[in-house]
Amino acid sequence: GTTGRGSVNQGAEERVDVSGSGSLECNGEAPVPLGEVKAYFGESWEDTRVYQREELSVGAIIQGPAILSEAVGTTVVDPGWEAQVTSDLSLVLSRCVPLERQMAIGTSCDPVYLEVFNNLFMSIAEQMGFTLQNTASSVNIKERLDFSCAIFDTAGQLIANAPHMPVHLGSMGESVRVVIERNQRSMHPGDVFVLNDPYNGGTHLPDVTVVTPVYDEANQEILFYVGSRGHQADI
Repeated sequence: GTTGRGSVNQGAEERVDVSGSGSLECNGEAPVPLGEVKAYFGESWEDTRVYQREELSVGAIIQGPAILSEAVGTTVVDPGWEAQVTSDLSLVLSRCVPLERQMAIGTSCDPVYLEVFNNLFMSIAEQMGFTLQNTASSVNIKERLDFSCAIFDTAGQLIANAPHMPVHLGSMGESVRVVIERNQRSMHPGDVFVLNDPYNGGTHLPDVTVVTPVYDEANQEILFYVGSRGHQADI
């Protein structure tokens, strides 16, 4: 049988005019589908009705999931949406079932605490940068400021970064994740990992990344990782 594939766009507007604008005038007629196929939406297969777009009359309402076929294209109506034909034969898609949303990250936190810790993490990354700049002997780092510092969680995801080089910060997380993947079982307090591989989150060879795991006071559990990347002229 024929299969189709669709997905619910969570950022979609409540109403989408597919091919123009027009008033909605329902004539009460129920469209007759050409047939029914299996189509994959989200994480499951759904029985999906197929309609010929040219055969839909003004005011016809199609409940999703559905596939509307026409000579120049195909319109997929996702579950929870409906399509209605307007007086100028435009097709308007509207959400008819409220979208189930998960709680956004941070919305359950006290906004004051959230801002306090956000600035604390940012401050750590900024202090890392000041220390690197003050202790460096390289002109590239000390004067050109061609370096970046950031903090990452135990999965290698970025927590906070100082306002340094965007090209460094955008890919440094991949370098941290490679270090974790290859060394997690053999890491010890005081270990420092150095890499510059462009295929593992590096930019170009002179940019050297230093990744350090930070342990708890008992040196038993890794709390987070810190990463620094700087341009080395000699490489």
